[in-house]
Amino acid sequence: MNAKTSKFHKTVELVNEIVIYGIDRGLGHLNTEDLELNGRTVVLNGEEKLNFSSCSYLGLELHDGLKKGAIEAIEKYGTQFSSSRTYVSLGLYKEYESLLSQMFDNAPVIVGPTTTLCHQIVMPVLIDKNDLLIYDQQVHFSVQNAMHPLRSNNTKTIILRHNDLNSLEDHLKHESRKYDKIWYCCDGVYSMYGDFAPLDELVSLMIKYPKLHLYVDDAHGMSWMGKNGTGYAFSKLGRHPKVMLVTSLNKAFASGGGLMVFPNKKIKSIVKNYGGPLTFGGPLQPANLGAGIASAKIHLDSEIYELQSAFQEKLQFNRTLVNQLNIPIVGDRNAPIIFCGIGLTKVGYNLVKKLYDDGFYVNTGIFPAVPETSTGIRYVINNHHKFDDIEQLVKSINKNIPISFAEEDRTYNDIKRAYRRIPGFKMPENMPEIPFLNIERKELNILEFDSIHDIDPYKWKRIHGESHAMNYDYLSALENIHVNHQEKEFNWKFKYFIIEDKNNEVIFSTVCTIVLCKDDVFASSHISEHLELERATNNGLLTSKTLIMGTMGSDTKNFYLKNDSDLSEKSLEIFLNRVREIQDQEDVTNIILRSFEKNEKLFEFFHKQGFIKYELPADHKLSNLKNRSYEDFLKEDIRHHKRYRIKKISKLSHLFKVEKVNQFEDISELVKLYHNVRDRNFEINTFPFPDEFFNYIQKSPDWEILKLKFIPKGNVVSVVFAHMSLNEYTFLLFGKDYDMDPSYEIYKRSLIMVIQRAIELNKDVINCGLSASLAKRKVGFLAEENFAFIQQKDDFSRNYISNLETELKGRLN
Repeated sequence: MNAKTSKFHKTVELVNEIVIYGIDRGLGHLNTEDLELNGRTVVLNGEEKLNFSSCSYLGLELHDGLKKGAIEAIEKYGTQFSSSRTYVSLGLYKEYESLLSQMFDNAPVIVGPTTTLCHQIVMPVLIDKNDLLIYDQQVHFSVQNAMHPLRSNNTKTIILRHNDLNSLEDHLKHESRKYDKIWYCCDGVYSMYGDFAPLDELVSLMIKYPKLHLYVDDAHGMSWMGKNGTGYAFSKLGRHPKVMLVTSLNKAFASGGGLMVFPNKKIKSIVKNYGGPLTFGGPLQPANLGAGIASAKIHLDSEIYELQSAFQEKLQFNRTLVNQLNIPIVGDRNAPIIFCGIGLTKVGYNLVKKLYDDGFYVNTGIFPAVPETSTGIRYVINNHHKFDDIEQLVKSINKNIPISFAEEDRTYNDIKRAYRRIPGFKMPENMPEIPFLNIERKELNILEFDSIHDIDPYKWKRIHGESHAMNYDYLSALENIHVNHQEKEFNWKFKYFIIEDKNNEVIFSTVCTIVLCKDDVFASSHISEHLELERATNNGLLTSKTLIMGTMGSDTKNFYLKNDSDLSEKSLEIFLNRVREIQDQEDVTNIILRSFEKNEKLFEFFHKQGFIKYELPADHKLSNLKNRSYEDFLKEDIRHHKRYRIKKISKLSHLFKVEKVNQFEDISELVKLYHNVRDRNFEINTFPFPDEFFNYIQKSPDWEILKLKFIPKGNVVSVVFAHMSLNEYTFLLFGKDYDMDPSYEIYKRSLIMVIQRAIELNKDVINCGLSASLAKRKVGFLAEENFAFIQQKDDFSRNYISNLETELKGRLN
């Protein structure tokens, strides 16, 4: 992956990898092979499957009336009417929109090409830069995507946790004076878990706070409920002067397109005359309009209630079955979208494949639609299904859930862990017992310690060698500084792991720390810079209890894994099982496993375990320096253009002096230089080190502090804090005087100082850590790819950061 790839495109590549993983297992991007469709089954890869993925809840897509309406429209008007609606609309539009208006109590309406385009048509016109837009983290992507033009217009957007009306009310209390209107965006029925927006409570808030308006996407609520099939949201809200409703004419309505239901005629008129994609986009074609008119007539007739009643019977039948069989359903069991919670991706894929083999096609709910540990199966009921179809599917789910967990060596604790924060979710009692599968497993033993002092230092050194990050004395010092520290950001817990085979050979070993971490630790620099401004008044913003592999005091590799062992993955799985137990015990939100080299096999392993891969800033090293001079290094290791650059910087070396700090000096000014850099460098955003850490460095024989003085003024312009082992020199922390003339290139000059010092000490390797890659490479350091695997209980912080990133981009544009 190119180092210059943007954070957005890295996310795109990540999601692409996840989707391809499902495609390779025959679970996505499939094509039907039927000569004709019956709504109940589909032929996939030559096999007929009961189809539980269609959102045509009422089965209207095969209704004779809709088919006849589409055919007659084509016969009369052809396959398309190619004209912008700004100039002329096909006459069928007038009849169609009149019928739809009747359905919605004569509300002003406009039919749009798609629901997604409806949001893009309405939102930029409806919501002004003097308004505040607040949205639920699970509101449909099409709504969130339509917010981009608003941000370009400097409209403020805020993301809230799912259905968190307490936070919404807090914003209403504190923000109402600043804005003309406050819009809250939500779905009527949420498309992944199938739960409902708390519309009754939102109506109460609109009464209490006059500036509150609602923007509702009710695509999955349409037709299957409500008077005239107008859906869940309209059944709760009706025609309301402070509600903008967008719904789908595609799913249960079965004709295609989207519908905008306006609070008044004025807004409709403005949208119709200036609605971006409505003005410049293509119209619905005659077949869609003909089918839509036929569907609207059914909705205005008693037939709609017969269809709704038949559908409700199937929903009730499904509810009874999943309750009887203790299926772990997430969301509202009264909705047509049924999400069976599983947890880890590998178990979800296993279960979906087993259902497929049993003759059922269902969808997999995976990241980014759900958090990485919240994979599930999503099935949808419609009127084409027979009661026996539903019964056989639920029984297949019940049969295969325990087998899938057993085959992937997981337990139902994954389900509890994944969904316990979902409002209303209760783990079913008496789920079927996970069978013991007679799979031969080689023995591994996990040793766990709470302190480095409980481990034989010679054994630890034999495992981890020269690694600065895993140095026994260094970890001991970090424990002395951080365990039970009074400041919460400096209070760490330590967990040490050694996993051995039955012959006592170490397969895996690491240290983990439980710390307070900033959720934007790996976010774009400009995001962290913005968040730090907000933390000036809210220091707890986006900070979470995190279990991190290694410590915050190391940038280099912080684990040992015997890669050539056939037990390596099994040892990692045992480690992760224990980490998840600790996560529950300590109420940890995030898990960060880091400092991995590129390894496709490991990438797949962690993906199956529900971890998301992140490319970190490159690690930087120089090797093979022992018994060589600095001149040898320049001559043999540095390319001509870099050598020229280094020599150019070195021409002014007579103006600078390098001094080693002794253990009795006052280093307070040097620590200030460190804070200068830390307060400006957000490439990896962490809390600073406490004063005790610098006091330890100054007194430790394993560390040295080098300061670079500018001779003409006698002032210190940079400082380096470096750890020394037998053969390695690790440049960990840096401080700099930013008032110094940039032409002196203080940072590069300090890097050269580090190289010279390591060679002088006859060290073989220099570890130069992460970030500032360009400068490090210019003086000869080699960049190595560096990856982390991250798992979050809740994806709110990720969504918050994503919202902030698009908002800041909008301001720049």
